[in-house]
Amino acid sequence: MDYPQPGSGVLETRQLAERLGRHVRLAREMKGWTQTRLAELIDREQETISQYERGLRLPPLDVILAIEESLGVEPLLLIRRAVERKRKRLVRRQAIVQDEGKSA
Repeated sequence: MDYPQPGSGVLETRQLAERLGRHVRLAREMKGWTQTRLAELIDREQETISQYERGLRLPPLDVILAIEESLGVEPLLLIRRAVERKRKRLVRRQAIVQDEGKSA
């Protein structure tokens, strides 16, 4: 199986962790919850939630689903949001490159 090369436009693990972490933090804050509250609900340590939110660790899929269920978020919505931002940026970049090619 061929794996995408770094910089190929495919969302890399670190980038996914960072984006997912931002979405988790925002969803948690919208509920008015502390990291400790979320950690208790999904049976994790507060420091683990902090690492997820800072993009230092990518939670396993079962933990992502537990976070989403606790926050009342549609399953896999947090991942879709993280990936969608990257896709939109790639589409814009491709449009710019095509426009530059037409004017050259």
